Amino acid sequence: MSYTSNSILKMKEMICVIRAILVDDEPLALQLLTHKLATFKEVQVLKTFTNSLHLLEDIKDLSFNVAFLDISMPGIDGIDLAEHLLSIDPTIKIVFVSAYRDYAIQAFELNSIDFILKPLTNERLEKTITRLTQALSSASILQPESGKQLEIQCFQEFIVQYKQEFVKWKTIKIKELFAYFLTHHKELIHRDVLIETLWPDTEYSKAKIQLHTTLSHLRKTLESLGFSKVIVFTNQSYRLELVNFHCDALEMNQLVQQHINATDATIEKFEKVFKSIKVITWN
Repeated sequence: MSYTSNSILKMKEMICVIRAILVDDEPLALQLLTHKLATFKEVQVLKTFTNSLHLLEDIKDLSFNVAFLDISMPGIDGIDLAEHLLSIDPTIKIVFVSAYRDYAIQAFELNSIDFILKPLTNERLEKTITRLTQALSSASILQPESGKQLEIQCFQEFIVQYKQEFVKWKTIKIKELFAYFLTHHKELIHRDVLIETLWPDTEYSKAKIQLHTTLSHLRKTLESLGFSKVIVFTNQSYRLELVNFHCDALEMNQLVQQHINATDATIEKFEKVFKSIKVITWN
């Protein structure tokens, strides 16, 4: 049986779950990473760049789902480049590659899949590839079911349900962080505001780490329900962009904004909502 070049290419794309671009200002580092990635059948390196601007010029012509980025680069560094890529397509998986451990926290803030320290080893890279394939597989499977939505109750008690099952929070801080995001839905909240609000008595560097850890757990909780990439990070700030959900408090807020003037009809609507209102608790 003979195969055409097109059929061979299609077969290769089916095997290659990871379609990657690599960016590093050091040509030798690019060559080494390209060589190591070539040993994984799941990976197809589409293109390499020694300059972030060159990637941005070509980005419309590339169909990639993973970006391996060096961090310390002249001009647009890896952190800024990742933020730009995620603003274009939040589903892109970011892997940072750096010789400096100090960049790990910044990489964590962007919810990168992995942070690899140079020099690279095959064993460490294998762990990264495993994480990537799992993340890409989960992204294609875990989507909110049609007609299913998060049911969020704020009045009386803060409760979140999905498919009539209560969402279980690993810690109270994860629950509080989600609630705070919800009260500022689709608004950018600076990282320091979150720290001052949720960890007011904690030393800043420790509070920052706790925020990153809590964010990571919250993202994983939402992703397990099929709501991935709904917490966006940009300019040191976070924003919740939740879809397919119902929240009584937000519904009340919309009702207030839509019906400023009191009439018999609007009063009746408010009375129905207020019947369920007592007090918000965090237990």
